[in-house]
Amino acid sequence: MEAVITNPQTSNGTGGDASLVGDCTAVGATCPSGDQSVVVYLEDNSDSGANSDVFKILFCSTPAAAPPPTFNGGALPGCDAPEGGTLRSGNIQVHSTAGVLGEVTTTAAAAGIFPASASLNGVQLAGGIFGIGAQNASGASGGDIEIQFTGMSLLGLSQQVTIVGWVTSSTMAGGAATLNGNAVLDMGEGPPPTGGHPFSISVTPTGMTVTIDGTALPTLPMSDGFITVE
Repeated sequence: MEAVITNPQTSNGTGGDASLVGDCTAVGATCPSGDQSVVVYLEDNSDSGANSDVFKILFCSTPAAAPPPTFNGGALPGCDAPEGGTLRSGNIQVHSTAGVLGEVTTTAAAAGIFPASASLNGVQLAGGIFGIGAQNASGASGGDIEIQFTGMSLLGLSQQVTIVGWVTSSTMAGGAATLNGNAVLDMGEGPPPTGGHPFSISVTPTGMTVTIDGTALPTLPMSDGFITVE
């Protein structure tokens, strides 16, 4: 992993670009046939993320190696053409915070289906996808979450509910985490997104439970993806 940090960063302490390199030959790795490595290129261009931040991925027939410092998401020798581009939704964060002894992180990129009836502000929710990146070190917490629930409105129309939040406090131990903060809530139809919605999320290796504005939703079990607290 390598990164170039924007100076100065945003008021939330983020900004810059980064490259992550994965070894497709490692035990448990899953990549397209014939590929030996994968390169992910990220740009953190704004706090909002959508229509600004960039995600690109390249599959390579060459062994895992860091790209040159001048790499900007373009072509690399031995790699397929980059796939991806500017985010439609979501948020990427590049932090300058160095890792410290005792730091615990929670990361997730997963999807699930509610096993029982779930609703938020009158919208019946079927399931959703979520991404989490948070850290807890020396009593200080930070990070962000994005959740996109799919559901149906009172009129029987498909509706997507999006929660984008900043983590302000957390506890992480024993493979489980509780993340607290404030979020922007977009109900998908009607009024525009609004901020200042308090949330609490409980995360385990098998799923996620969300409480927002005091409304506790049923646990969303993970059916695809990953959740780690380490």
